[in-house]
Amino acid sequence: MLRKINNNLQFKKSSIPYMLLFPLLILYILPLCISMLLILVQSLGFIPGLGLNELTLSYYMKAFCDDAFGSAFFFSMGCSTICSIIAVVLGFFIALLLSNSKRKGILQDILQIPILIPHFTAAFMMFLLLSQSGIASRIMGSLNIISDQSFFPQLVLDKLGLGIMITYIWKEVPFCALVIFASMKNIDDSLKAVSNSLGASKIQYIKYVLLPLCMPTMLNTFIIIFAYNFGAFEVPYLLGPTHPKTMAVLGYISYIAPNILVRPYTMALNVIITFMSIVLIFIYIKTLDSIKALEGQI
Repeated sequence: MLRKINNNLQFKKSSIPYMLLFPLLILYILPLCISMLLILVQSLGFIPGLGLNELTLSYYMKAFCDDAFGSAFFFSMGCSTICSIIAVVLGFFIALLLSNSKRKGILQDILQIPILIPHFTAAFMMFLLLSQSGIASRIMGSLNIISDQSFFPQLVLDKLGLGIMITYIWKEVPFCALVIFASMKNIDDSLKAVSNSLGASKIQYIKYVLLPLCMPTMLNTFIIIFAYNFGAFEVPYLLGPTHPKTMAVLGYISYIAPNILVRPYTMALNVIITFMSIVLIFIYIKTLDSIKALEGQI
C-alpha cells in the first residue's frame, strides 16, 4: 500500500513540470499544427476560396517535374553539403588549436563574435566586402593588385553560390570549433599518455584517438548546420544568383507571385522542404541514440 502511495506521489511530482508547461504548449503547438494542416490541405489543391475543391497530387508531381525545382534542390544540396563539410573540418582543427593553446579564453571570445552576428547582417557585410565594387576590390585596386574592379572575381550573386558558402563558413566554423572543443575537453588525458608510451606521434594520436572520439560530435554538428543551411532564406536571397535559386528562395518567390492560383504549388514546395527537415531531425535523433549506446559500451 505504501509503495503504491509513493509511486503515485513520484508520478505527480514528475508530471508537475509538464502540467505547468501545458498552457504554453497549447499556445505554441496548436497554432503550429493548425498551420501545418492548412498548408498540407492547400498543397493538395483544396482551396475553396479560389474555386479549388478537389484533392489532387498533381502539384507535387508538377514540383518534382519542374526544372526550377530540380535545379533549386541540387543547388541547395550542393551549397549546404560543401560549406557544412568545410565548417566541420576547419572547426576540428581550430578546436585542436584551442586545446593546445594557453589563451583559450581570449580565443573563445573571438570565436563567439561571428556566432552573435545575425545571418542577415553577415550577408550584408559580405556583400559590401566581396562584391566587385566592394571594399576588397577597392583595396586591391589601390594597391595595384588589379587594374580595374571588373577583374575582381565575382564572389557575390554568382552561379556557384560562392558568396553564400563563404558567409555560411564564416558563421559556422566558430560554432563547430566551440562544440568540438567542448567534446575534446571531455576526453580522458590518460589516453594521450598511453599513446605516447606506445610511441605514437602527435599526428597518429590525432588520427587514431582524437578524431574517432570527436567524430560523433562532428557528425551531429554537420547535421545541425546542414539542416539550417538547406532551409535558410536570408543569405541565399541576398547573395544568391537569379538562377539557380535555393529551395527556400524558390518557395518565397512562388508565394509572392501575382498569380494567386499558384498557391497550391507553393504550399507543395513548403511541404517538401518541411519533410526534408523532418528527415534530417530523424537522422539527428538516431545519431544521438547511437552515440549514447556507444558511450554506454565504452
